[in-house]
Amino acid sequence: NFSLLKWLAITIIIAGTVIVIFAGKSKEPTSNVGPQNLRKGVILAVFTSLLWAMNTFAASKAAVNINIFQINIYRMFIAIILCPLVGRTLYGSSKLLISKADFIKYSWVFVLEGFGGSLFFMYGMAHTKLAIASSLSSLAPVISVPIAYALQIEKPNFLKSLGVITVIIGIWLLVH
Repeated sequence: NFSLLKWLAITIIIAGTVIVIFAGKSKEPTSNVGPQNLRKGVILAVFTSLLWAMNTFAASKAAVNINIFQINIYRMFIAIILCPLVGRTLYGSSKLLISKADFIKYSWVFVLEGFGGSLFFMYGMAHTKLAIASSLSSLAPVISVPIAYALQIEKPNFLKSLGVITVIIGIWLLVH
């Protein structure tokens, strides 16, 4: 049962996330984004959201009685198969979109997030309310901001920082 305060908290979280996303909008011209690419992007976004929702629901229901490490292994195995398959289907290849030097430099982040992040995600889904867990699990753009600041990949930005603070306030309201 969600109270008015919980709904307000989720609204604040969504608003903060939107601020972070739009504050990071590229200044580069988007003339190469034609209707075909836009349509493909929207279809992929909807498909991703559906799969993410199924993943969240399955994790919240099934993960309670299964070892989190086993679930994480299954998820990573499925990702190893699906990612190159989707890349080949959409683009004819599944090459990395980052340079080899950057991949090597940040490989520790990929491993930490890929396994540690997934492990914490599965544990969180199995041990909290679905509405709260799913709201918090979609905060990757927001959580990325302080990490990018810390790694000096991005310079601090007032609007992005405001969005992060807004989300933190929303999370605090949601869990209290």
